[in-house]
Amino acid sequence: MKRTTFKLFLATIPFLLLLGFLQRESTLDVNIHDTYYIISYFHLAVALSLVFSLYTLEYWSIRDKRNEILKWFQTLHLAITYIGPIVVFCLSLFHKTEPMEYEFNNTLSIIIWGVMLFILLAQLLFPLSLIYGVTSRKEVD
Repeated sequence: MKRTTFKLFLATIPFLLLLGFLQRESTLDVNIHDTYYIISYFHLAVALSLVFSLYTLEYWSIRDKRNEILKWFQTLHLAITYIGPIVVFCLSLFHKTEPMEYEFNNTLSIIIWGVMLFILLAQLLFPLSLIYGVTSRKEVD
């Protein structure tokens, strides 16, 4: 069975661009200390599409490698890339609006930031699988 991980990333790109186009007036506001960073959803969608294009190119280039470690890297990277943001979104739904819930919101924010940090650190699997896929010899069936 051929690995077609790159097809999932390739199929996600038009979906991201469509969402970015439909939500082009909306913004993502990030407050870090006293500074607000405001990012348009359209620009965020274009940036994610470029990242997913790189993932597609890498996974397409090593698609014929039949190696268990490489398959493990790809599966883990794919799961974290797609399931991680869903977990962050679900956790963000639990934020309370009452001022008395400061401790709960603070703890929840720390958990969300921890999950996002894990997602970012797990993206290191991408260059590791690229290096491993390029340097390993192609196995013949």
